[in-house]
Amino acid sequence: MIPLYRFYSSIESFLDTSVKRTINQAASNPGLESFDIGLLRILFLIRYVEEIKGNVSNLTTLSITQIDADRLALKQQIEESLLRLERETLISRNGEDYFFLTNEEQDINKEIKAVEISSTEEAKEMGELIYEDLLKGQTKFRYLKNSKDFNFARLCDAHPIGNKLDYELIVSVITPLADDYQSYDPSRCIMQSTQENGQVIFKLTDDALLGQELRTYLRTEKYIRLKNSDSLPHTTKRIIQDRADENRQRHKRLTDLVETAIHQGECYVCGQTLTATATSVKNRLDNALHYLVENSFSKLSKLTPFKGDHLKEIQALLRSNDINQQTVLDNMPETNPDALQEIRSYIDLSTHSSHKIILKDIIGRYEKRPYGWPEWDSMLLLTHLLVTNEINLLLDASPLSRDRIFEDIKKPSSWAKIQVIRKKTLDSHTLQKARQLGKDIFASMGPDGEEPLFNYLHQSAQQWQEQLKSFKPLADTGSYPGKKTIDQSIKLLDQLLHDKDSYSFIEKFNRLKNELLDLSDDYHDLHNFYQNQKTIWTKLTSAYQLANQNRHSLDKNPDAVSILTQIDNILKSESPYGIINQAEQLISKITAINEQLIDEKRGYQLKTGQNSRLAAEFLYHKVND
Repeated sequence: MIPLYRFYSSIESFLDTSVKRTINQAASNPGLESFDIGLLRILFLIRYVEEIKGNVSNLTTLSITQIDADRLALKQQIEESLLRLERETLISRNGEDYFFLTNEEQDINKEIKAVEISSTEEAKEMGELIYEDLLKGQTKFRYLKNSKDFNFARLCDAHPIGNKLDYELIVSVITPLADDYQSYDPSRCIMQSTQENGQVIFKLTDDALLGQELRTYLRTEKYIRLKNSDSLPHTTKRIIQDRADENRQRHKRLTDLVETAIHQGECYVCGQTLTATATSVKNRLDNALHYLVENSFSKLSKLTPFKGDHLKEIQALLRSNDINQQTVLDNMPETNPDALQEIRSYIDLSTHSSHKIILKDIIGRYEKRPYGWPEWDSMLLLTHLLVTNEINLLLDASPLSRDRIFEDIKKPSSWAKIQVIRKKTLDSHTLQKARQLGKDIFASMGPDGEEPLFNYLHQSAQQWQEQLKSFKPLADTGSYPGKKTIDQSIKLLDQLLHDKDSYSFIEKFNRLKNELLDLSDDYHDLHNFYQNQKTIWTKLTSAYQLANQNRHSLDKNPDAVSILTQIDNILKSESPYGIINQAEQLISKITAINEQLIDEKRGYQLKTGQNSRLAAEFLYHKVND
């Protein structure tokens, strides 16, 4: 049989000088063997034959000289020859195919080989192949049992890949490109997988081709980026474009090589070796992360996650009355008392050490190891403590009222502004004292229990304040009594109602006992006046004003003077409520006297007018006579 390279001599005289020079110079290259020259000629002869690929199998067939030749030995000889030819930059490889290079192509390939790349660039590109191409940019793992998304750090040969994020998990890939790859035996991998509270370690299989392809890819990409210019000769542009096309194919091969290396590689998590059962790289990663979560978050199981709408549940707790709240709380999962106790203990410890607790921080604490609780489940637990009056939420150092809490906590962006404090509780003696005082003031006994009693007292005081404010416009005119008392009472109630926390409110309520008892007396007087006595007051004022129109005559009547003095004292009194019952009688008396005087005056004027008429008639007749 005749190998293909024997046909080279028949066309040699027709070849371009540069091609012949390349092959002739190769023949005198001390780094090459005679077999290499024949193989180089074969690659030249098939360079532009699309139907024949320059792979090892085809080259073996084209190099056979005997029918019974040992193909395996010949194949090995060809592979060794190809390595020598490639090393001398006489040929190039693109995947499994090898190509003859012209002089200009050799020059460009030599320049590409001379491009320097760092180990950091290698690790970064390898990391992007794994995390961006194979895993499609995945940065989170969803733990399906509680639907929490865990961020994970992405490392490749100890180099971080992508943007730095707060993370709870670590995935580290060890590739054959790492300088210390050989030192990563099973014992070291197991040991490293226990660090940082546990992590996932993938050790790729040792594939020399992977490293070769990656370095060629990086050098070519870098060369094209730096070299490409519109001013280059057309031939150079074409060669660079060919290298770019080859590199796109190389990138696809690299992805396949990496995927195979991961599947065939080893996986270690939390000191254990995991057997590969997944059919894809993503599934293998998810399986490893699932194992990592379940074996490194020791208190994960203390929380039974809520399966419904967290915001609706929180809103229901906050808006329901005391009876409905207890019903909702009773329906919470039975296992969550353990989770609640974890939060209680932390709040108690922080309170004891005077450590300020921010809502964002405490929720973030339970997202991390050893808990791994979803943020809204933690928020629901805190709401449980809130409605059972174990904690308070403060905004700008003031307690949040129940009716506005939901609006302030429904957006995580506001959590950094809210403080969590352990709520102080009152002893039974203080509560009973407040209940009795409430009865003395509001005429009915408030309910037992700190929060129900607070609600009763607060609402009662608020109702009184609203009533007093409704009396104020009339009192401000100066025509009705109680202005000073109303203003003082409203101010006192403002002071009391300023405290939205049951502990502070009830303590202040007891402390203001004397003032509130006085206010109670004043309130009942004012309430009775403006509800029942205002009409008679208006009549008394009108009667007094009418009498003043005839004051000159009334002042000559001792009885009238006495009555007007009494009316004047009533109208000018700051607290006329006990004597206003005299008003009807006084109105009747002064009206009668005033009418009598008016009638007498009217009679006198009538008599005087008649006498004047008679005198006029007498004078008239006298004159006429």
